[in-house]
Amino acid sequence: MLDASKAFRTAVPDLRCEVRQMIVAGDRVVTHLHFTGHFIGSFLSKRGQGQKIDFIATDIYSVADGRIAEDWDVEDNLTFLQSQGNLCGLIASPGEPARVCGSATVPVRDCAIADGAACCQAPNPI
Repeated sequence: MLDASKAFRTAVPDLRCEVRQMIVAGDRVVTHLHFTGHFIGSFLSKRGQGQKIDFIATDIYSVADGRIAEDWDVEDNLTFLQSQGNLCGLIASPGEPARVCGSATVPVRDCAIADGAACCQAPNPI
């Protein structure tokens, strides 16, 4: 986890994290976090071009002897990947013509916003 955090910090060197909420109950701490910054480094084999990064996360910590013993987190990865430029559209509605765009399926109507040959390569009805 530390290596992933370092890699992300390199990709978004001006990363800011705002703690929106913190709840402490017994040996558990829950935080609701808001991350912002600009993607200028490399992450997930993509080079940043100054894209604005803005997403939320929720972490649950188990604390023992004054230290974090365990950590569970949920991040809004879809919003992050879209802001980074790794996804190029919205998920198509059932029965709507769609195409494969990287690892996502997007409506044909959104293919115009695709960023290059990786998007909208082949029909994929859903």
